[in-house]
Amino acid sequence: MVMLYITAPIAVILNTMPHMTLAQVSWGRVKDLLAELPREQVAPTALPEPWTSIQMRQVCYQHHGHDDNHGFRVGPFDLEFLKGEITFIVGGNGSGKSTLCKLLTLHYRASAGEIYFGNQLISSDTIGAFRQDIAAIYSDYHLFDRIFGLEIDQGEVDHYLKLLQLEHKVKYTNGRFSTLSLSDGQRRRMALVVALLEDKELYLFDEWAADQDPTFKQAFYLEPVMN
Repeated sequence: MVMLYITAPIAVILNTMPHMTLAQVSWGRVKDLLAELPREQVAPTALPEPWTSIQMRQVCYQHHGHDDNHGFRVGPFDLEFLKGEITFIVGGNGSGKSTLCKLLTLHYRASAGEIYFGNQLISSDTIGAFRQDIAAIYSDYHLFDRIFGLEIDQGEVDHYLKLLQLEHKVKYTNGRFSTLSLSDGQRRRMALVVALLEDKELYLFDEWAADQDPTFKQAFYLEPVMN
């Protein structure tokens, strides 16, 4: 009788142990990731001032190497990007394109030099505010099933879903997308839909059209609403 009554609790404990082990491993990975992230002191600031250009003045970035070796270094850059223009960043593998892009989108802090959005210097006091006005789709993007912090117009969502031929796969109802179980190309198009809905001041697309069909490449490069 004793064994009969304790069988169920013991089974529950045994079934829980693999989940506890998985949670311990996951927590270890999270701690490792947090240890790799650079620490920043970002101060709260007011809304950024309007800007019409981004200027990089003698900007450099030094990647950290291993075993006290110097990592890859890019720069110095003296560049200007004008709002309203489409700029292509081209170059061979290892030329520093991705690093330049992440400096431009303020994911990386410059090791040297200065970045100005209009007349405002990017510093610990201003970087947080300007980051809120930038949208970027890199190769390692992540999709959520909702858009946070925005009032979304249903007609606008439906328009972009139809434009990118996702209306038969995805619906936007009650503030959520119906599914994210999509192919790689469809997921990238979904990321573009979300970026367009956010209506940011600066957009950066890291080879967005590389794995798209010609139809979607044409829409991306030539459709007026995209530009």
